Amino acid sequence: MREASANEFVGYVPLGPKPYLDRFVIEYRLTGAQLQHKIRRRRASFWIGDEAFDVEYLVHESLLRSHGEFRCAGDAQALQFCRDTADKMVSGFGMTRDEAVAAINRQWSDAEPAGPRPRVWIVGLDIIYHETPEYWAERISRSNASP
Repeated sequence: MREASANEFVGYVPLGPKPYLDRFVIEYRLTGAQLQHKIRRRRASFWIGDEAFDVEYLVHESLLRSHGEFRCAGDAQALQFCRDTADKMVSGFGMTRDEAVAAINRQWSDAEPAGPRPRVWIVGLDIIYHETPEYWAERISRSNASP
């Protein structure tokens, strides 16, 4: 695999190793023609269970679509993670469901000035999963609390 320049990845969102790309393609029901020129790969090290992977796959953001009420949720797993986070915000921080959804969308979906929308795509093996829904519920709730 040749080394890629950083510019080659502008507009691409990391999914993770091959099993995540495969899951994404199945969930989105994508064909080879739809994937043409929309996939990039780069060297990266991953372990899933006891299996090692040395390639990370990225998809062009034009392939992504929001799932459910969360504009940042790029796949079914991300949608469930955002819903779990919203549930924790409701049960643990006294927010209504609508307030929790709006807060999560502000945190991850609302663009910075002149930035892309959504600002963050949660898809594949996203770094957001390094923390639990409880962690994100507390962090997002505190950042949205009235002074």
